Amino acid sequence: MPISGVLSNRISHHHMIYLIKELTVDNSGQTCANVKKKVTTHYNYSNSNLDKLCEEIEKDIDRMHSECDTFESFLEFFQEKIDTTCKLLTPRTSKRNSIVNPWITEGLINSIEKKARLYFDWRKTCSLTLPDGNDSLHVKYKEFSKVLKNLIKVAKTVYYSNKFEKYNKNSKKTWEIINELRGKTKMLVKDDFIIDGQRIANRRIIANKFNEYFTSLASNLNEQILSNDYVTIDPINSFVQYLSTSVSSSIFLEDTTPLEIVEIITNLKNGKASDIPIIVLKRPAKLLSTILAQLYNNCMQSGIFPSIFKHRVKTLTNSSSETLDIMASTHFKEGTEEYVHTTTTALNITNDLLNKIYSEDRLDKAIKSFEPYKAAGPDNLQPTIIQNAWSHISSLTRAIMKKSHETQHIPKPWRNSRGIFIPKPGKADYNQPKSYRTITLSPVMLKLQEKVILWHMQNDLKIAQDTNKRQFGFKRGCSTEAALHKVTHMIERGIAKKEYVLGVFLDI
Repeated sequence: MPISGVLSNRISHHHMIYLIKELTVDNSGQTCANVKKKVTTHYNYSNSNLDKLCEEIEKDIDRMHSECDTFESFLEFFQEKIDTTCKLLTPRTSKRNSIVNPWITEGLINSIEKKARLYFDWRKTCSLTLPDGNDSLHVKYKEFSKVLKNLIKVAKTVYYSNKFEKYNKNSKKTWEIINELRGKTKMLVKDDFIIDGQRIANRRIIANKFNEYFTSLASNLNEQILSNDYVTIDPINSFVQYLSTSVSSSIFLEDTTPLEIVEIITNLKNGKASDIPIIVLKRPAKLLSTILAQLYNNCMQSGIFPSIFKHRVKTLTNSSSETLDIMASTHFKEGTEEYVHTTTTALNITNDLLNKIYSEDRLDKAIKSFEPYKAAGPDNLQPTIIQNAWSHISSLTRAIMKKSHETQHIPKPWRNSRGIFIPKPGKADYNQPKSYRTITLSPVMLKLQEKVILWHMQNDLKIAQDTNKRQFGFKRGCSTEAALHKVTHMIERGIAKKEYVLGVFLDI
């Protein structure tokens, strides 16, 4: 029967939960339960350890050349040497995994342990009949906890005061301390550009657009000069005309050499993510170059890519329609089926009220409020087109909107919207559907009707007076920025009072 429990020796929100269970073992020595044990290994790649790594490889150089006939065997040999020279039995304490904050002294640690003992002494007296426990023990714990909290605060203040005093003439170190206190970290955000009216953050697309722009400067200038009846200039030849005739059925690759391998390894950047740190590969590069050159040459001659280097290849779409289907199913999960209108009963609304909602003055004011070159919907009618034609179509538009309101039926062309997928900044892989967000561009006519109805609700019905003060949508003078400011203010006020701030975000 399994045995479980909770281990706790400090006051914390996180306690260790343990489970003891008997596992049967078969004849092969494998447990019947499919349990995967996660082991974290720590390494120290200091200069002295890397020197020892080179010495170990040099001692076994003959074994490496005789046994390492594949990349799998080579990597196994290399990892064995790394484990022998650089692997740590216990994690090393550093700035990233320091055990305690530097201002926590031995005396404070003893006080923290005493606080824990006082807490558990008090908790032992709590029961169903006496949920608050012994009052004297509770008061003793609370008073000691308050004093300890002030002591830790003073110790932290003294620690940073001494650091500021130490580096008072070093502005760089001073700002490092300030940023440490602020918890400020560097954020790597990709630059984005507005391309064809869309904000693009994909570096490949941005680079291609830059190339297209600069390579077309000369030809565009030439066309402009020709169109203005200036001196005739011969068209610029395509770069293809300067290439020699290619032979598609022949290719020749020379074998790589140990010297080339060393040069490639030396030019690798140390900070690049890799299964084996680049700095570990650079130090013994000359010792490894011969066997690596031999393995790569064998790989090219056989035409077989080593399976150990293969990663799972993500399947890409084969057509624009397939891409659209995947994007639509990801971002519009509620359904992409075509809307089917059902017959509804007409509203019991008077003609006077319809004339008031869709008055000529209100419609004229609404259409003029649109930005002339705002993005159009699927009908490709920008506001400027409707604004210029308004004197000819205003009466017909007014009649259509009144009938639409009365019958509760939106005209079919107005129901179609154009969905645009915009890359989210800072995403690592833009081949994933969720690396994009959507915006919907509706026809201007539908937006015009929405705006007129909104004005009716605001001005005629005075609906803003009945809405909650915390509502920011569809309210004059309120915006997304106002909502963010309100939330930020609540968080800052909670922090100032040393309270917890709880937020619930519903994505509906």
